[in-house]
Amino acid sequence: LKFNDILKLNGYDTVLTRNDKNDIADKSLDTIAKRKKSDMYKRLDIYNSSLKNVAISIHQNIFPAKSCSGTQVFYSKQNPLSKVLADNITTSVVSNLQNDNERISKESNGIFLLDNAKVPAIIVECGFLSNPSEAQLLKDASYQDKMAFSIFCGILKYMSQ
Repeated sequence: LKFNDILKLNGYDTVLTRNDKNDIADKSLDTIAKRKKSDMYKRLDIYNSSLKNVAISIHQNIFPAKSCSGTQVFYSKQNPLSKVLADNITTSVVSNLQNDNERISKESNGIFLLDNAKVPAIIVECGFLSNPSEAQLLKDASYQDKMAFSIFCGILKYMSQ
């Protein structure tokens, strides 16, 4: 939501496919599996509704090893601009916020929304909730502001290329 606020303040048109824990699935569906599928297809339709769109999905990561940390950006292999966008955001987050992060942008493998997006599309995993110290950072409002701003700086770099 903080990232969306920054985009709006800077004149970007945005559409949130989710701004809370609720999905956008067809409410008449009777199973979790059907609702999940409906939600994914509806979000994909929003992504692909205009070739001018850029799809950015913000997430928090989790992994069994508690030592894993750092932002990781995944990109769609369907549109070559996705990698450019992912690399710009990765560079921005590392230079502005996580100087010790050595993670590189990774091509999607089996992520439905990225694998089927026609527009530049990425997922930003801001950090690992499974890492206790990083989980504390991710809950901190000031850190969230810095992360949102770092992602925005990556967007600006991408848009200027």
